[in-house]
Amino acid sequence: IAVNALGHADEEWLRTVQEQAATLTHVSNLYHTVPQAELARVLVESSFGDRVFYCNSGTEANEAAIKFARKCARKKAGVDDQAEFNHPPKQSWWNWGSSNETYTDANGHPAPPTEIVAFSDGFHGRTMGALALTWKKQYRT
Repeated sequence: IAVNALGHADEEWLRTVQEQAATLTHVSNLYHTVPQAELARVLVESSFGDRVFYCNSGTEANEAAIKFARKCARKKAGVDDQAEFNHPPKQSWWNWGSSNETYTDANGHPAPPTEIVAFSDGFHGRTMGALALTWKKQYRT
């Protein structure tokens, strides 16, 4: 129910599904297909990105977005994302946005911001990462 709101017995939808089922029903994102490559090209040409990351579900997409955001923040902060507990020297601190505020961890080491913005009244999935973003406090804790 949460992800399928396609109507019932719509003739055009039914015809399209039948044509696609006769060609190729589903392929894991471990494999590349011509339609996937064509869509990727259109998405890259019409967006800021230079590549496309395909997922099988919204939850998977949200988990990837969280990971990408963390990676970007750690990179901007100069924190080596290959070594979880390495801290950069003080000269690599990063000023975020227009403020001069720098972020540090509990030990005073440079650290990227740790907040991620999510919509209220939205559903982000049932994984721990997605639940950490939900607007309902009882699910975040």
